[in-house]
Amino acid sequence: MENEIKKYIDGAKKKRVKDEILSLGIDPKDKARVSQIKKAVEPEYVYSSWLQSRLLKFNELSYFPQSIGEIDFYNLLILDISYKQSFKSMCDLGHSLANEMLVDLGLSDDAAQQFIGKIRSINSEPLDYFLLFKDETSDLGDALNLVELKIDELADKSDQGLVVSHAPKMTSPDCRYPKLYSCGHQAEDGFLHTGNTEVSIDMHINAASLKVFKFVSLRYKGKTLRDYILSGEYSAFQYLFKVDKAKAENWIENFLPCVKEQDLRTNNLIRQVYFPAGNGYHLLSLLQPSGLIFSLKEKIDMINGRSPDSYLGNKLKKGGKVCGPNFSSLFNLTVTKHGGDHPKNISGLNNKHQTYYLLNSAPPIIEKRSAHFPKTNFFTESLRYYDCRDTFQALHRILKIDYNNINIREGRDYRLQEIVDRIIEKMWAIRSVSSDQYHAETSQLKKHQEIWLCDEFIQEREESDKWLDTLCKEVSQWIIRSYEKGMGRQAIKLGEAERIKIAEIVTQNREALR
Repeated sequence: MENEIKKYIDGAKKKRVKDEILSLGIDPKDKARVSQIKKAVEPEYVYSSWLQSRLLKFNELSYFPQSIGEIDFYNLLILDISYKQSFKSMCDLGHSLANEMLVDLGLSDDAAQQFIGKIRSINSEPLDYFLLFKDETSDLGDALNLVELKIDELADKSDQGLVVSHAPKMTSPDCRYPKLYSCGHQAEDGFLHTGNTEVSIDMHINAASLKVFKFVSLRYKGKTLRDYILSGEYSAFQYLFKVDKAKAENWIENFLPCVKEQDLRTNNLIRQVYFPAGNGYHLLSLLQPSGLIFSLKEKIDMINGRSPDSYLGNKLKKGGKVCGPNFSSLFNLTVTKHGGDHPKNISGLNNKHQTYYLLNSAPPIIEKRSAHFPKTNFFTESLRYYDCRDTFQALHRILKIDYNNINIREGRDYRLQEIVDRIIEKMWAIRSVSSDQYHAETSQLKKHQEIWLCDEFIQEREESDKWLDTLCKEVSQWIIRSYEKGMGRQAIKLGEAERIKIAEIVTQNREALR
């Protein structure tokens, strides 16, 4: 993977050289002078030194940068070093990729860990302010005045949207209402619903005014600016933006309708259901809780690819090595996207996340059983004439021969043994499923068959012979009945000698049947 931090520092060095050339009025074609400037700048941009100097200089972040060096440090922290994961978020997770990149830049492993630890201790809230007001703060001399003017503009535009918890446009882009916000209530009921989990606010607003959503979503001391607007705490705005009380109160007054008002009308494009209530029904409009939906997406992304465990697990997997127990993945996900190429037209959160997932909700696949445990009788439910049909037909051809010699007798005995082997094979198949399929309270099996087939009677099966005597007689009778039934009128009437022989072969297999 390409080292994005290295690319960023290289880019910063090139920009510094370019700025120096412009400030000194040097001709870019003057290679000698340009080379001198590069050599003068080079020591400051040695990777490890540059990183250490920035970290030591900016242990804490102000909500708005005060110098070019601080802007560089802000840009480093918000730098995407993996898909939608900033350097700061990687350090907060203790992600090994952040450590690998720092070591690649010349830091020792211990120094890299110390560097990551210091970055984790830095408050990340100012980074969101920097991202939102990046254009305004580029002019360090007049940054706060420009930010104030920008907030004035956002306050004027705030009447174009409302904060919502359930985005109607996720049902249909043409739905303009209802616009409602429900914080729900927390209850230990085991359900995932609004109120039982912390989620982000969403906003239904004109696509050109999405910065209003980003502004009211900003956090200060763990609370969103929306919370401060609702409570009328103007002091937070005074501290953050260095404005007087009148200006702060004016902003709160302008933003208040946007974060407080609701539009409870429904729409013909919203799915409607009749829900029983008392002796009648309520007509409910079904909306998608966008905060919950995108919170789920973030958690799935974390499991599948963004967490330190998933990174190491995927790395080991690609190398054909065994992954640890902490590595897991969620499969069979359906990716859903609203708004096509213009997700900003749907809602604030939809524009931020772009897509979300649907978990697999297909009905369970019923495993096809190759063996069914009998309820009343093994010889009528689990073993049938058709299971041994070919062997009975071969036995019948031998019995039809009207003379007798050793070859005929050996052929007859071979086929009889083959039938017993089929019974034993089926016996083992039934025993293998007995622990799952046998239910003593509903079973009507005869006692000797329960002992024969069920694992819970294994001790009695080994220690007793009475059940085995009964079973051997039953096996012999089944062979005779199945032959006569299968061959019908063509069956040869078995004499006493054949019946004795069948019983003898079954007896020879007593221990195999046990």
